[in-house]
Amino acid sequence: MWAFDESQVTETLELILAHFENHHSEDVTLSQLTNNLLLWIEKEMQKNGLHIPPFLNEWTQNDLNVSAIDYTRVKILEWLTFIKDSRNLGSRLNMRKAIEYMRENYMNDQLSLKEVADFIGISTAYFSRSFKREMNTSFIKYLIKIRMEEAKRLLEDMDSSTTEIAFDVGCSDYPHFSKTFKKLYGITPSEYRKQRNHHK
Repeated sequence: MWAFDESQVTETLELILAHFENHHSEDVTLSQLTNNLLLWIEKEMQKNGLHIPPFLNEWTQNDLNVSAIDYTRVKILEWLTFIKDSRNLGSRLNMRKAIEYMRENYMNDQLSLKEVADFIGISTAYFSRSFKREMNTSFIKYLIKIRMEEAKRLLEDMDSSTTEIAFDVGCSDYPHFSKTFKKLYGITPSEYRKQRNHHK
């Protein structure tokens, strides 16, 4: 639920219900099971500092006139929406956290969308959509931009070879690094360094 993965939430609920059908004790009814499940979820949310407002808990299964299973499904999905809204993960604040993490870890050539999404605590798909909406570019393009900007700085300030600099900024494939750099700045890393040295 914290990752806003609605399909995974639904799938997990169905697995719990299927397990109950096949292995349940005669002492526990389906209503008791679903009630306990909802109480447990609410308790876990409180541990994370999120309290369900009273209006979300005002209506009961009898009010809806539905089965215990349907009531649980509706309730969980409503809570999921509440969590999403309350945490406001499309905000600039969360994107700032993501970008800070990317700037601190860009040198890792294995840095991925999933790793950053996990760091923030949301699903990969939701993070990808939010990032593109907020930053007006994709995650990978933004990561490349960070790496190329740092490479440019290193080419100006360090004596390391261009190959070493490529590795330093998380690019393990030098030809690809050189091609990407040229695409962004119009010249190769080596040409950029020569040009900067010429103007010193």
